[in-house]
Amino acid sequence: GAQTTIFINIIGVACLILLSGLMGVIPYVYYSGCDPYTAAYIQSVDQIFPYFIMDA
Repeated sequence: GAQTTIFINIIGVACLILLSGLMGVIPYVYYSGCDPYTAAYIQSVDQIFPYFIMDA
């Protein structure tokens, strides 16, 4: 019933939060030695994740 639906929803939201956090941590660790923004490979810090996808 309703309790099962809430439980499944909590699991889904927890997965989304975990994946969102990993989308920030993984590029941060990958580019810890060289920042693509300061090296002028990208024009905005919002481009770091797409640049990471193209670079990796």
